[in-house]
Amino acid sequence: RKTPQSVKTQRKIDAAVEQVATDKDRFYQGVLSRQENRHSDELNDISNKTAQALVNNSPIVSNWQNSWKWFSNIAFALIVAVQAFYDALPPDVVTALPVHTQQTITAVLAVLGIIGRYINQSRQKDASHV
Repeated sequence: RKTPQSVKTQRKIDAAVEQVATDKDRFYQGVLSRQENRHSDELNDISNKTAQALVNNSPIVSNWQNSWKWFSNIAFALIVAVQAFYDALPPDVVTALPVHTQQTITAVLAVLGIIGRYINQSRQKDASHV
């Protein structure tokens, strides 16, 4: 006996609908899996950063290798340089300078050094790729 055309068509439609449903299920399972992986990666990153922050109980800052770039350290190095410069000058040159020149320069550099401690000198990460 022959199968009617409407039954054949209905079987094709049912197979196509089943295929679409299977594809959607597979797609959404992949999306959920990626979200779970991303979420777990973010949690791991947060936990690692927290652990690093807790472990760093040292009296030395973690980025001490870059301390030569800090404004405050540059200002304090300049204070030492000014003192060494004045010690190297002959006494007659020092007497020819205005009275409190060395103290004024040192005080200004010290104030700049203190202000430099409060300036955020960390570079911002470029967020244009996000």
